[in-house]
Amino acid sequence: MNYMILLVHMIFGAAVGYTTYNLTDNLFLAVILAWLAHYFLDIFPHIEYLESAETSITNLQQHGLKRQLEDVVKVVADFFLGLLFIYMFSSREPMLYFFGLVSIIPDGVTVIYTLRPFPFLAKHQEFHAAIQYLTKYKKPKAPIEMGAQPADNSILFNALVSFPVSILTQVAAVIASVLLLSS
Repeated sequence: MNYMILLVHMIFGAAVGYTTYNLTDNLFLAVILAWLAHYFLDIFPHIEYLESAETSITNLQQHGLKRQLEDVVKVVADFFLGLLFIYMFSSREPMLYFFGLVSIIPDGVTVIYTLRPFPFLAKHQEFHAAIQYLTKYKKPKAPIEMGAQPADNSILFNALVSFPVSILTQVAAVIASVLLLSS
């Protein structure tokens, strides 16, 4: 499974949650939408810096911190950059950080499931993987390998899963977030 970088999830979740709260004065709705914002972003193709969270955790368990230090540093830096972006582009209210943290819960659940595959988390894992179709199958030949009909291997599909589009989706999410947070 691939994951959009945490920074994008955090700033987008903070923007969605905070904007919802300001418009509705409903904290429960704001928390739910900040959490759902994670899944919304995962629908779109996006770039990754880890092969997958599961692979990194498995390697960490098997080979220790020393061999996986680079992945750990990337994740920690990504998390703190998310906090920094919220700080830089918002009013810095504590609730913004709360919504940012809520928005990365789905990836946290994946980490927990990878460490301890509790049966009650399996459905979340399946759902989280299923919504990332365009991200998981980045290679043009993948749809046919996955049993899709040749018509699915279209120019449009290949364009949607291309590297530039994967970057643009994250840039668009950050720009939209900054606009929401700074208004």
